Amino acid sequence: MSSAATLPPRYTPSARTLQRAHEAARLFVEERLTVSEVALAMDISVSMASRLLKIARDEGLIQESVLHPDELPIGRKVDSDAVRQVEDGLARHLHLRRVIALPVPEIFASANSFDTRRDDSLSRWLGNEGGRYLAPLVRGGDSIGIGYGRSVRAFVDGFRRENVGPRDLTLVSLAAGISVYPYSHGDPFDVSADGLALVLGHTLGAAARVVVVGRRGYSSQPKQWKWVQKPSIAVVGLGVVESGIFNCFEQRRYEMDDDGLALAEGAVAKAEAIRNRVTTQRIRPWGAEYYPLADFLGRPFVVEPPDDVRSALPPGELAELESVSGDLAQRIYAAPAEDLAEIEQTVLIAGGRRKAFAIWDFLTRFLSTLEHPRRHSLITDYWTATDVLRIARGARRLGPTARLVRAAVSA
Repeated sequence: MSSAATLPPRYTPSARTLQRAHEAARLFVEERLTVSEVALAMDISVSMASRLLKIARDEGLIQESVLHPDELPIGRKVDSDAVRQVEDGLARHLHLRRVIALPVPEIFASANSFDTRRDDSLSRWLGNEGGRYLAPLVRGGDSIGIGYGRSVRAFVDGFRRENVGPRDLTLVSLAAGISVYPYSHGDPFDVSADGLALVLGHTLGAAARVVVVGRRGYSSQPKQWKWVQKPSIAVVGLGVVESGIFNCFEQRRYEMDDDGLALAEGAVAKAEAIRNRVTTQRIRPWGAEYYPLADFLGRPFVVEPPDDVRSALPPGELAELESVSGDLAQRIYAAPAEDLAEIEQTVLIAGGRRKAFAIWDFLTRFLSTLEHPRRHSLITDYWTATDVLRIARGARRLGPTARLVRAAVSA
């Protein structure tokens, strides 16, 4: 007597698994990422990414279709020779030690269609590349300054993946305070300099020494930074401040008093007014988008504008933004950018075309790369690197570094 074969019960994914499968499918289908790129974007293994995509197909989240060639995304692949030319040209014009321009899909670097999930993915790609770049260069006895933010967090993850093992390194926090970032496809994570230095120190083992600040990042009165130990290498990120996007002020909000909150709201409003004016008049100097307010280690600074942007603004508008942001910057306890210009190497990890002018300004004005040739490095994406290179080739700088920059660019 034979019995009918029974089929195993159908696998039913949990709500959490379905949510992750949906995110993997979105990256795979809408953003046209490979399985490996999906894994990197979601900070999971390639096998897990494949499994999530299979679940997405089984559950009907992915509907197969055939694209016409005209529908293929522009710039999906970047020629390796083009990448190398941009890297070499940018390193030459800005006198950098090394430039790495990742050939990511162009949509991830877009200045006109901001998407938090894409921005998180770009930060993760750039930070991981920073970890791979720096890990083999670090030697026992070195001290590494750790900045804050998503890119630096991804750097820490990438550095840890290189299996560097226990080393007698000193990790120096470059900013005070706790900064929790609400990731778009994951749990909130502490991206503060203190927290990231401790995470990396735990990975490196007992031989590592961690120097944290251990205090609030915002103070109602200006506080001058005091070095416990100045690092030989620093890893830092760079942000752009604009309305509607989680920024350095949002991360400090729980620490700020009423006066600080009012200043922050005023700075964002003034920056947005300038940005709207530039956008309305369609001013794109050297083909790049100008965003007036950026931040380094949580300290806001006004990005040096080119001549045609400055001339398009009403008298005093930029000065007002500089006054408000300068007042706020003095209340944030973090390492001065100018101090990092003097160390052996600062690695700036920043991408997205919104940041092109900020990257150019930070490298030339704060890190003084034209005065300290082949000392500092930049890790960015190909599209942003292209914009920065255009700026470097055509820029006519204002302020005290004008003659130096003009001479270097024209050389």
